[in-house]
Amino acid sequence: MKQYFTLMDPLRLFAAIWVMNYHYLSGNEAHPLLHWYRFGNLGVQIFFVISGFVIVQSIQGKTLKEFALGRFLRLFPLFWILCTLTYLLTIVLPDPTYSIHFSDYLRSMTMLSDAFEHLLGPSTLVDSSYWTLTVELIFYMMIGVFVHYFTERRLVYFFIFFLGISMLTFSLGLENQYWAKLLLVSHASYFAFGGLLSLIMIGSYQTSWRRIFDYALLILAGTYAILIHKLVIPAYETTNIYDNRVIILIHVAIFVGVPALVYLSRYIRDARTIKILGFLGALTYPLYLLHQRIGNILIKLIIDHSSFSWGHVVVAMEFIMIVCALVIAIYESRMRYFLKRKMATALSRVSLHY
Repeated sequence: MKQYFTLMDPLRLFAAIWVMNYHYLSGNEAHPLLHWYRFGNLGVQIFFVISGFVIVQSIQGKTLKEFALGRFLRLFPLFWILCTLTYLLTIVLPDPTYSIHFSDYLRSMTMLSDAFEHLLGPSTLVDSSYWTLTVELIFYMMIGVFVHYFTERRLVYFFIFFLGISMLTFSLGLENQYWAKLLLVSHASYFAFGGLLSLIMIGSYQTSWRRIFDYALLILAGTYAILIHKLVIPAYETTNIYDNRVIILIHVAIFVGVPALVYLSRYIRDARTIKILGFLGALTYPLYLLHQRIGNILIKLIIDHSSFSWGHVVVAMEFIMIVCALVIAIYESRMRYFLKRKMATALSRVSLHY
C-alpha cells in the first residue's frame, strides 16, 4: 500500500539548495578552506536515497505502462522546456570555456546522453548537472522492468542483486567499465538504502526473522556506501585534511537522518502543513534543472558588468532561482495534469480501437 511521508519533501528541497550552493560557491578559489557549502555535492547522494525510497512507494500496484507514463510526465515535459531554454541562453550568451553544439543539445534532450557516450562518442551536456538524471532514469528502467516480471513483492531480491553486483564489481576493480556504469554500481548503495527503507515501511511482517533480515540489509547498504565513498565521490580540486572525516560524518547523518524523518512523518497530520511541505518538495525538480548553467551564466554576466560583490550576486541569484522554481512548479503541476488527462484519453481510444 502506497504511503506518503511528508518530511521527504523538505529534505529534497534542502538537497537541491545544498547542491546549488556547491555549484555557485565552491568554484571561488579565494575561499579554498573548509566551508559549509564545500560538501554540497553530497546532496546528490541524498537525492539517490530519496529516489530509491519514493520509487518503491510509487510502483506499488502499477503496471509497467502506468509506471512508465507517470515517470515520463514527471520528468520529461519540464526537462525538455528548461533544457531548451538553457541551450538558447548558451547561444545568446556564449561561454568559450563551455561550448555546446546542436548535436549536444539533441543528445541532452534524451536524458541518456552519458549512456550513449560509449557508442556515439563524447558530448557536452547542456547543463553538467544532467548526469544525475541519466542515473535516475536508468534506475527507474531497471526497477520497472524487474517489477513487471517479478512483481513488487520480490523487490527485496532486486536490491540484494543490485548490491551484490556493485560489491563484486568493486572487488574486481571493474567499476570504471562501461557496463558497470550502466549498471549504476557506484550509486547502488544509495538507491538500495532508500528502497530497502521503503520496503521496511511498507512491510507487514509475519516473522521477526524477515524484519531482522531487512534491517540487516539496510545497515549493510549504508555501511557499504561509507566504505567505498572514496571510489565513488570525486576528490575536491582543493583538498584539506578534514575532507574524508566530514564526508563520512555526512554519510552517517544521511543514513540516520532519512529513517528518522520517515518515522517522524507519521506525526504530521495537519492538512495545511502537509500541503505546504508538499509544495516545497515540488520546487526541487525545477530548481535543480534551472540553477547551474543558467545561474552561472547570469552570475558571470552581472559581475562583469556591475560593481556588485561576488557574494551579493550569488545570494541574489539563489533567491531568484528559488522564486523562478516556485513559479515554474505552479504551472508545471497544471501542465502535468493536462498532459496526463490528454494521454489517458488517447490511450483509452487506442485500446477501444483494438
